Amino acid sequence: MANALLCLSAFVLLLVGLWPRNPRRWFYRNIYLHTPHWRRVRRRALENAEHTCQAWGCHWRYGSLDVHHLLYRLWQEQPNDLAVLCRTHHLRIHNGFDVPLKGGRKALGR
Repeated sequence: MANALLCLSAFVLLLVGLWPRNPRRWFYRNIYLHTPHWRRVRRRALENAEHTCQAWGCHWRYGSLDVHHLLYRLWQEQPNDLAVLCRTHHLRIHNGFDVPLKGGRKALGR
């Protein structure tokens, strides 16, 4: 099903001349994050983290929590591939800062 969506999306984008500069990122943001699979994985990650930010020293609960991929193994995520983070810590990672996580893990800034 996902391959069919990707092919259809790619065809439409080629047809209208809007092929993205980074097709992988486009697929991830515009298709993958909206699949039932990702919704289940995200819900499980939030439940496992007890709806709390996993950054060391942070106690943010509920509200706007993001599920961040530590490893991008789409469709095959394992619990250790993901980290539940408040928006502040999630943005820190994407702005290049390392964020230590509870349990001795670390989210590396990119």
